[in-house]
Amino acid sequence: MNPFEIYIHGTPRGHQICGGQTNHDYISTFYNHDSQAKEKVVLRADICAGDSFYTYIRRQDVYDVEGRPEAFFALTVSFHKSYCTNVYKLFQLFEAVYSQICVGSILQQSENIERFLVADFTAARSGADATVDKIQAAFNQKIVELISPCLLPLSWADTFDKARKTVSLMDVDSPFFFEYFKKYTVVISPSKQSVAKAYAACSAERNELAAQRKALSEANSRLQSEVAALKDENKTIAHQLRTLTSASEKNRDSSVEKLQNELSQAIKERDALREKVEGAKSSVELIDKPFQQLVRLLAGRFPEARSERSEENIGAVPAVVKASCAPLWRDWLNSALLGLVLAISFIILLVVLKNPDKPEAKSNLATAKEAVAQKAGETEEDAAVELLADHYDSWEDCFVDIRGGGEQLDLKKEYRLSVRKGMSGPKANIPAGSWNVVVGEGQTIDTESVLRLENPRFRGERVTIEYVVNDNPVISRICYVK
Repeated sequence: MNPFEIYIHGTPRGHQICGGQTNHDYISTFYNHDSQAKEKVVLRADICAGDSFYTYIRRQDVYDVEGRPEAFFALTVSFHKSYCTNVYKLFQLFEAVYSQICVGSILQQSENIERFLVADFTAARSGADATVDKIQAAFNQKIVELISPCLLPLSWADTFDKARKTVSLMDVDSPFFFEYFKKYTVVISPSKQSVAKAYAACSAERNELAAQRKALSEANSRLQSEVAALKDENKTIAHQLRTLTSASEKNRDSSVEKLQNELSQAIKERDALREKVEGAKSSVELIDKPFQQLVRLLAGRFPEARSERSEENIGAVPAVVKASCAPLWRDWLNSALLGLVLAISFIILLVVLKNPDKPEAKSNLATAKEAVAQKAGETEEDAAVELLADHYDSWEDCFVDIRGGGEQLDLKKEYRLSVRKGMSGPKANIPAGSWNVVVGEGQTIDTESVLRLENPRFRGERVTIEYVVNDNPVISRICYVK
C-alpha cells in the first residue's frame, strides 16, 4: 500500500476531487470552507481514521471559472498511520508546487485575486502533460526525498471533529505544536505572529504594566498621605468652626439681650414722656380757661363794634373824657385779673421749663409754646397740623406690606402696597408720600399703591420698593421676581 496519497480539490465549477481514491468523505468536508476567511492561505493538520492529513488551502478572493466568488483551491497529502515531524518543509513543498505548477495552468493570479482557468481539473495542461499528473509526480518525488525521513508512526485518536487551534508557521515542529496536534485540529498560519515574538511582546507589555503599577502604587501612597493630612486639616477646621459658631451664638445672644434691654428702656422712656406730655396738655388746659376769661374781659373793654375812625381818634380824647368813659373800679378789676392770669401762666411755664436740657422738658416746652402761640394768634388749622406731626408712627416700627405677595413676586399679578405698623399690625400713621419701584440695576416702574410686573425679562431680578416722603426714601423692602 502506498504510504501517502495526493488530493487536488476545489471549486472550479462545483466541488471536484482528483488524485487519491480513499478518504473522499474527509476531503468533501472542505466544500463547506470558511468563505469569509481573512487569510489567503493556511495549512490545516488533522488526524482521521488513523491517518494524518495536511491540507494547503487558498480561500480568500478566489473566483470560479465563471467569475463567482467564494471559491477555493486545495492540495492535500495524507500519510498512512504516520505523521510528519517536519511540517515547515512540507509547507514549503506545497508553496512550490502551487506557484510553479498550478499558477498559469489551473488558476490565474491578478491584482490580489485568483481565478480558475478551467472548469475541470483534468482539463488543465502544463505543456504537453496534464497538470494533475505533473502535480502527482512532483509530490511523489519530493515527499520521498524530503518528507519520508521525517515520518513517525501515528498512535493518537482522530482530531478532525475537535476544536481548532491556530499556530504560527514559525512555531511548527515545536513541542507545544505536537501537543496541539494530538488533541485538536491545527490551523497553521503564515501571517500569525510566532509564540516567541508574542511572548516577547507580552513580556514587554507586562514590564510596562508593572512599571505603571509601581508608579500608580507610589502615587496612591502619596495620595493616601495627602488624604490623611487633609482629614487632619478638616478636623482642625471643623473644631475651629464649632468654636467660632459657639462664640458667634454667644455674641448674638448677648447682642439680642442688650437690644431687648435697650428696647424696654426706650419703651419706659417713651411712656414717661407720654405721661409728661399729657401733664403738659393738662397744664395748657389750666391756662386756657383763665386765658379765655381774659380774652372776654379784654373784648368787653375794647368792643369790636367801634368804628375805625373812633379807634384812630382815641388818642386825641382828653384824659378827663377817657376817665369819664368807664368807671374807675372796672379798670382796677381788669388789671387785677390780667395780673392773676399772667402769674398763673408764669408759674406753669416755670414748672415745665425746670429741666430744659432733658428731651421730655423740651417736649413740654414745645407743647407750652404751641399753646401760647395758638392763643397769641395762630389759626386752629395750623395748630392741628403741628399737633398731628408730633404723633406720626416711628419709621423703625413700620413695615412695607405687599398684599398677596412676599419675598417672591409673580409676573402679571397685582399687589397692593401699604405701610403698616409691624409685619401684621394696622396701617401706620405716616405723612403723605409716594411709591417708587426699581427693578434690577435701575429700571424704575411708575406705580401708585398697586404694583403689577409685566415684562418677562424681569424674571430672577431684584425688586426694590420704596416709600418716599418729600423726595426722600424713608422705608423700603427688597423682593425677587419668580
